[in-house]
Amino acid sequence: MSKILSWFVTIPLALVIIVFSLVNRGPVAVDFWPLPVIIDIPLFALVLVILAIGVLWGGVGAWLAAGRARTRSRDASRRADAADTDIRHLEERNSRLQEELKEARAIKPDATLRANSSPALPPPADAA
Repeated sequence: MSKILSWFVTIPLALVIIVFSLVNRGPVAVDFWPLPVIIDIPLFALVLVILAIGVLWGGVGAWLAAGRARTRSRDASRRADAADTDIRHLEERNSRLQEELKEARAIKPDATLRANSSPALPPPADAA
């Protein structure tokens, strides 16, 4: 959709520029005061050069203005990558711990209790 919309803007703009260039071919004297330089240049070339300079100047301004947003985006991307790495490590650790827990539950509780049990302690002497 945006491609079609860009054609609806680009084609009429190109036609206007072509017609303007064909109609305004007469020379214009451009004086670079205080320098002793005077250049005769066709009017359409002067207008198109000024337009191109304006577009480039605006692009540079927009690029510089977006510098802070690009920096924040890079930082957020780095933090997201670090978080993804941490999540992957924690998921691996969780799966290892789950396997260890399954193995520990697989051992019969009675055998473990008898193997680790100690003899009962006698009651305290003053309890009688």
